[in-house]
Amino acid sequence: MSPWSIAAQIENNGTEPLPYYVIADHHPAEVATYPKTGKRYLRPEYRVVTVEDVDYYEGEE
Repeated sequence: MSPWSIAAQIENNGTEPLPYYVIADHHPAEVATYPKTGKRYLRPEYRVVTVEDVDYYEGEE
């Protein structure tokens, strides 16, 4: 589970049914950065990688 997840609880204190909508974006991708080592964790690939700066067009020619 992502550390950014927010837990919530809905409680109906009335006698009538309580309709509600859940609107969420469950994007499958997640990236975590390890500041001390500069590594990145990629999900759904489940890989830990190092990243290097490159020119925007490198390899695009």
